[in-house]
Amino acid sequence: MRQRIAFVLAVGATTAVSVATALAATHTSSTGNLGRTIPDGGVLVQKLKVEQEGKVKDVNALVRLDHSYDGDLVIWLQGPGGVATTLMSQDGGDGEDLGTGPNNCSGNPTKFDDEAAEGIGSGSAPFDGSFQPNDFNTDPPPERGLVEFDGHPATGTWKLFVGDSEYEDKGKLGCFKLQIKT
Repeated sequence: MRQRIAFVLAVGATTAVSVATALAATHTSSTGNLGRTIPDGGVLVQKLKVEQEGKVKDVNALVRLDHSYDGDLVIWLQGPGGVATTLMSQDGGDGEDLGTGPNNCSGNPTKFDDEAAEGIGSGSAPFDGSFQPNDFNTDPPPERGLVEFDGHPATGTWKLFVGDSEYEDKGKLGCFKLQIKT
């Protein structure tokens, strides 16, 4: 969405200055507090309906979950049109959790953001802060980061997949949010 904003400064009756600015709409969609169990050795699918219209210019995924062994986790995001990208793949070794604080939407989530300074593979659990998705700059598609969604419609049902690749360690998804700029 483009919006023209004009600022006028009058000195006497003879001087005027006009400035145009392009503003993009950013909207956050949230699942609300979940507390959903991540199946041991299985995959949890969490849907999130986004009603924001327009084409994606930028998207960030925020995830708050507790898990006793992050090295077991494979997490990917799928957009409404079927485009998908890996957010993390068995990163974090024997560390625990994504984010800090309460395991719900009031906690501090891990933010997956292509513009972050550090990749998730270089970070350490509980991954407090912002990180580029798994191997953002090195993997061929479909693991090219959240930029994969740019130009696609924002509206529709997005899906977060949280896979636990091993048995014994357990976890719960507390909250999932998307920040989408159109």
